[in-house]
Amino acid sequence: MEFVKLRSFYEYRDYQKIHYKERIKLEERILKEFWKNKHDLIIGFCKLCEKSTRFKFHINQKGEFNFRESLLCEYCNLDNRERFILNFLILGELQLALY
Repeated sequence: MEFVKLRSFYEYRDYQKIHYKERIKLEERILKEFWKNKHDLIIGFCKLCEKSTRFKFHINQKGEFNFRESLLCEYCNLDNRERFILNFLILGELQLALY
C-alpha cells in the first residue's frame, strides 16, 4: 500500500476528488436508496464482531452523511473509524476492504 503525505485539508480534498470518485458514487447511491425508503439501517458484516449486523446511520440537518463517521454496529456500537482502528490493532495489519 502506498502512503501519501497530505499537508492540509485542501490537499486531502483534492486527492479525494481524484482517487475516490467511484467510492463517493457508491456511497451516494446507497444513501439515496436507503434514505428515500426512510430506512436508517444498512445490513452488513462487522469484521470486529465477526457476524452479520445492522448498521445504524443518520443524516445531519443539511442532508449530509459521512460513511466513515457513522454506521454504528448494533452489537459493538462502534462506528467505522473505531472498528477500523481496533481491527488494525488486533490483527496488526492493514485490511483494505472498503467498509
